[in-house]
Amino acid sequence: MAAIFIADVANAKNKNSDIVGVWHGSFDEWGGTSGKDTLTLTINDDMSGVIEFVIKRKSEQLVGSYTDSVSNSRGVYNVIGKEFIKNPNNYAFDDFSGTVSNGVFSGKNFQFKKLSTAEQQDERKRQLQFQQAEQEKKLQAQRKKTTIIIYIIAGIFGVIYLKLPKERQEIVRSLIFGIIGFCLSLITLGIFSGYKNWKNDR
Repeated sequence: MAAIFIADVANAKNKNSDIVGVWHGSFDEWGGTSGKDTLTLTINDDMSGVIEFVIKRKSEQLVGSYTDSVSNSRGVYNVIGKEFIKNPNNYAFDDFSGTVSNGVFSGKNFQFKKLSTAEQQDERKRQLQFQQAEQEKKLQAQRKKTTIIIYIIAGIFGVIYLKLPKERQEIVRSLIFGIIGFCLSLITLGIFSGYKNWKNDR
């Protein structure tokens, strides 16, 4: 019985070997054939996989990913979305149904090429660079937001400060200068400690 089960698993793997791998190409999210959207589809030996997509629209670009499962129905492969890893703007799954021929997985509104090992490495590098660029955009937006908040707080504090009596302004100034001096002392101490540790390590 165990030998039969192992043989069945091996046959299933051989049956689906043409779909296993990393695929990259274009599709149309609305079911057309313009191919303006792109994705990378990774399919494992157990017919599980991950889809990473980029949807281009007039006002925005949606970048996301989700897990999927793949089934084989007489040579027609059905890729069905299962669970989102990253879902931009409540995007819905794109499912794909098609056949494989000469290293191309294609259907009504998509065409994906199977990547070689070198191409897979290049694609991973490209995806990493893209993710880093997206992360940098988010950080810049966060910095901008933080700067605006600081300016608003400083403006409010300035208005309150100007309305204070002169004797209280003196107290506030002394307090501010004291805080600044304390912070500078901590920074100086940190720099000195770092230099001392660096010198000891040499």
